[in-house]
Amino acid sequence: MAIADETLAPQATTAAPMPDAIADPYDIRLEANKSKALTLVRDKLKQWGTPSRQAQCRNAWRNVLFKRGWQWIVHDRSRGVFRPVDVKKYSGPRPTSPMYTANMNAYCAVLGRIEPTITFRPATDEPEDVATSEVADRIIEVVEDETDTRVGNQRLSQWVGYTGIGWKENGYDPSPEHGTRFQQDDRCLACQAVQPPAEPPVCALCGGPTEPAVDDAGEPMGRDVPIGKQYTDICTIFEMYFDARIEDWKSVREYIRKKSSSRDELARRWGKDATEGLSPDMGAAPGDTYQDQLANLASYQPETGPGAGVLATRSGTDQGISEAFYWGLPTDDYPEGALIVVLGGTTVVHLGPLPYTYDDCRPFLPTVKYIVDPVPGSGYGKTPADDLAMLTVQRNQHVAHLMMTLNRMAWPIWLVPEGSNVATFTGEPGQILKYNALGANAAKPERVQGTGLPNGAITWLQVLDADSEQATATFAGTKGDRPPGVSAGISLQMIEDRKNDRFGPLYILWETAAADDARQKLAIFKQFATEPRLLKIQGRGSQWRVMKFMNSDLSGRVDVVVEAGSGAPRSTLVQRAMTEQIFALGLLNPGDPEVQLRALEEYGRSNWIPSMKADAETAAKQIEAFEALAADPQAVQVLGGLLQQAAQMQQAQNQALMQAQAAGAAPQALPPPLPPVTYEQIVLA
Repeated sequence: MAIADETLAPQATTAAPMPDAIADPYDIRLEANKSKALTLVRDKLKQWGTPSRQAQCRNAWRNVLFKRGWQWIVHDRSRGVFRPVDVKKYSGPRPTSPMYTANMNAYCAVLGRIEPTITFRPATDEPEDVATSEVADRIIEVVEDETDTRVGNQRLSQWVGYTGIGWKENGYDPSPEHGTRFQQDDRCLACQAVQPPAEPPVCALCGGPTEPAVDDAGEPMGRDVPIGKQYTDICTIFEMYFDARIEDWKSVREYIRKKSSSRDELARRWGKDATEGLSPDMGAAPGDTYQDQLANLASYQPETGPGAGVLATRSGTDQGISEAFYWGLPTDDYPEGALIVVLGGTTVVHLGPLPYTYDDCRPFLPTVKYIVDPVPGSGYGKTPADDLAMLTVQRNQHVAHLMMTLNRMAWPIWLVPEGSNVATFTGEPGQILKYNALGANAAKPERVQGTGLPNGAITWLQVLDADSEQATATFAGTKGDRPPGVSAGISLQMIEDRKNDRFGPLYILWETAAADDARQKLAIFKQFATEPRLLKIQGRGSQWRVMKFMNSDLSGRVDVVVEAGSGAPRSTLVQRAMTEQIFALGLLNPGDPEVQLRALEEYGRSNWIPSMKADAETAAKQIEAFEALAADPQAVQVLGGLLQQAAQMQQAQNQALMQAQAAGAAPQALPPPLPPVTYEQIVLA
């Protein structure tokens, strides 16, 4: 790929060496380019792998450990890892609170249900832009189905909830494992060169016209090319390196995603030759260590014994090999942007321009950042899990103290005088105790009631639980149950509004990110979806329709906008309560069959009136059939003929009727009215 336009350069009779100034910076065969790219990646990892980033990763790792049950841990500064509490220093019980996971799961569930409404508006009043806006909402459904967006959103909500930040990476995977298709080559009519097809159909060597290439037997000449597949991957805080001083991700011009991969996976993607000589290197930085331990992280076991050590001790052979992807927008060194892939921190396996561009040919970084609580002046975010972890530590310690109090002071005890010779107590019902009643100081054993737990201890436990709910805003309505004593729809709506006000800034951030995500998905689809994608939808009449889309359907330009406030999750409980309130106020007639059908659909019980549902589906089928006829020019012509014929017959009927009435004919002798044109007549025609 030469930067200079060779077609405009003067033709030289002898080949001259290419000056360094116009050498291709993306030619990976040049050692100078590989060395330059490797130095760039190493310098950026060192620049962005600051102690502040390590602190962010450490807090995120602690939150993940708390979710897994490791709640009795301390940070070992000398080794830079978390380890269990040493039992030599603390020999009491070590309970783990389920409130941490319960509150965080409710919080993450709110994030996972944010599905804003995306609108595609034509960029101009040109017919192509208008047509593209009408089909874009269907194409985004195809892309979201191909990228498994709904499942990815649930993974994203977990990562963002527990670590405070996460990214979606959009891309196109051209691997043959997603299917292939035959692509016929073109043959130049002037120089007879055979080459892949191009737009416009001209020869790349001489500029002459081309035609489809066939061999001597008349068979098409070509090759199998991959169909490919769009994907959306979730990037975590442990993988991403970037300039944390930039708050707005749209202003970020470069970043690195450093993944931990196995040797077999790298060999599958880049070839076995690329993995030769690579050594596991994912144990150097703390963030790399955390990332590499996630896959096999076991639950917390309090009986590990003294000196439990680090959470996971692994040999070097068990560590992963780094796969660093550098993404950068155009610079003087890389005028078309840069995508650099480095394996093991030593081997450059890919060096090329940014593969993804918008309609105006501007390359873009294919990631979108999601955040829950932005921190002023930082690109990182804060998560309620940080506060909740501290509260959980206090709660666990408090419960441990309560357990020790119960075991030592709260239970009844026996006072046994010296010399009473009482046998061992078993605590069995009806047990007979014998003691020595003789002697000067003879006394019988005496049972003393325990002191019990102080009331303040239980109150403090309730305070900690209330603070935990306050930290995550996961009150009764958010957790899915009806708040005690609240049944009116207006009251539930007030609680829902309070929750939405609390999460309001979060909804705005995620709605904006969803619009950016949809914009990138459409751009990649327009650039790479050369094969038809299928969308299977069920119509209003329960009939299935299969629609085909490809990149040519996006010939125009659209603006991607999000409907403000559409990201707030809709509570089924609140909607049903509001329906009951509307009926109680008499605003709707519960006896209306249409109202009954809509109400039963809201409650998920529309199958209780199968006859009404069947009538609605039949009517919907007829409406869809008429819509399909209106979209078919031939059908419109047939329908026009039927209507014209019916009008002529009606006109003749009216004239006959007027003549009969003028002649004084009896009513029973009048001609009967003509039947209207039926749905069956139109369909059969």
